[in-house]
Amino acid sequence: MRAFLFNGCNVYLCYMKMRKLINEIDADVSNAYPFKFIEKSKEGGLWYAQQNEIDRYEFTTDGGNQYAVRFFTPYPSSHYMRGTKEREYNIVGNKSITADSLTGENRALKVNATVMAITLDWIERNPDFTLLIIRPVDKRRYRIVKLFMEKNLPSKYNLDFDPPRGIFIKNFEAIRAMKDLDEANAVEKKHLGAGVDHTVYPSLKDPRIVYKLGSDYAVQGWFSLFKENPDLFPKVYNMRKTQMRLKKDKYMFNGEHFANIKAGTIVPVTYVEVEKMNTKKAVKEWDILDEIVTELTKNDFGWDFQDFVMSYNRLTTPKYIERLEDLENEIKLEYPEYHNIFLRFKVLIDRLYEVKPAADLHQYNFGYDSKGNLKCIDL
Repeated sequence: MRAFLFNGCNVYLCYMKMRKLINEIDADVSNAYPFKFIEKSKEGGLWYAQQNEIDRYEFTTDGGNQYAVRFFTPYPSSHYMRGTKEREYNIVGNKSITADSLTGENRALKVNATVMAITLDWIERNPDFTLLIIRPVDKRRYRIVKLFMEKNLPSKYNLDFDPPRGIFIKNFEAIRAMKDLDEANAVEKKHLGAGVDHTVYPSLKDPRIVYKLGSDYAVQGWFSLFKENPDLFPKVYNMRKTQMRLKKDKYMFNGEHFANIKAGTIVPVTYVEVEKMNTKKAVKEWDILDEIVTELTKNDFGWDFQDFVMSYNRLTTPKYIERLEDLENEIKLEYPEYHNIFLRFKVLIDRLYEVKPAADLHQYNFGYDSKGNLKCIDL
């Protein structure tokens, strides 16, 4: 095969190197730890002080940690359609479960393979569920969880990825069987994305913009920052107020505090016309950087690109700072064709931490504008 050079790199070898990296992340549930199903029991979920019937599974890792995976009715049940269940997992005895770290050890792939296998077993045992809510999802491993879901979940089920709220598995056959058509339509409501207190809808008149809706409290929290920094964030145009009837239950600010607002409620909202961004390109580039950082640090710190983003400009320990500097040089030498992408993210992240030191940056927070500029779409 004839070799071609691109920026000093053999294109074929670079391609094969990246293919090897991507293939190493195998979302095969056959790699799962052995697990066992515990008979239904009455206990409270970790997130909700509610006694209800729990489907419980357990497994133990090579490191000796015992995990529990639970499926239960979310609280309050009146806020969800019939047949809705929620899944959570944690290390037994560790109640401090958060979306920042669920695995508690450096075995993310095998632990997630096991949790996915358990989820498939539960679905087979409970074919009449309508909606399964997966939360919290480890922020650092969201891509891995997404990969397992997309590869292993039967095609008859619909997947809705809605970070940071969670992942939603919808069983439309069961929903239709219940003849709960209004709720089904609400669940299928088409939108581009959502956060804790906002939803993004496409414009039907102008394909270059989207509408970002939320409570006035939420919008005021980011509007000025976006308007003052158009080089870092999408351009924002008009901000207006209106009212809308909720198509489904939503957790949002009600003027005094955050609360679950019932479907059908008419609520005041503030919306902003925002420049539409190409998020798919940014997500793909993040995946590539994730593979590269994971490969380069597998023998020392075991980082992925999310770790780099969270650590950059925040670490004070000399050995970590030195490792970050070495990592940049290694990417330039080993993966020169992706070095500019890395620098693009690094420069933007540096600026974002300048304007908001406590910025919460993750894979789905980035996109490209129509001129090819990388920007942050949500903090």
